[in-house]
Amino acid sequence: MPKRGWTTVTIPEDIYEALEKYYAKHIEELRLKRQIKSISTLVQSVIIDHIKREDPEIATEYGDKLKVTSRRGRRKAV
Repeated sequence: MPKRGWTTVTIPEDIYEALEKYYAKHIEELRLKRQIKSISTLVQSVIIDHIKREDPEIATEYGDKLKVTSRRGRRKAV
């Protein structure tokens, strides 16, 4: 059961494995330049970037809510 305010998303294992490889390969850049410290925050960041790029109207509607959030509930700048 996910933490309150969170939901579970499932993806195929092959995609998750590709994410793991990508994260491991680019970990230094992701952590230092983008403050992405887990695969979960990487997925959030990719989705948020996509929404902002493809549908600015939705991005505007959600405003500050459309930011990477850690499981502890702290929002991080993207």
